[in-house]
Amino acid sequence: MIRDSQGLEGKLMKLNQEKAELEAEYARMPSHSGRNLKERKRKTDIECRFEVLDQDVNSIRLQLKKLGLK
Repeated sequence: MIRDSQGLEGKLMKLNQEKAELEAEYARMPSHSGRNLKERKRKTDIECRFEVLDQDVNSIRLQLKKLGLK
């Protein structure tokens, strides 16, 4: 059980780190759609990844809660 929780906490930390890095990149992007197709695609890719990261983070938090750790 402790090993499981450590693994989950490690995954959670990695996901939160990735999310922070993407948030920083997203914040540097222009507020409008972007100047070209490449910028618009990257912005869309980041937004989609945010959704996946949020789902994964919430899932791990729920698992940790079930283990009685968070």
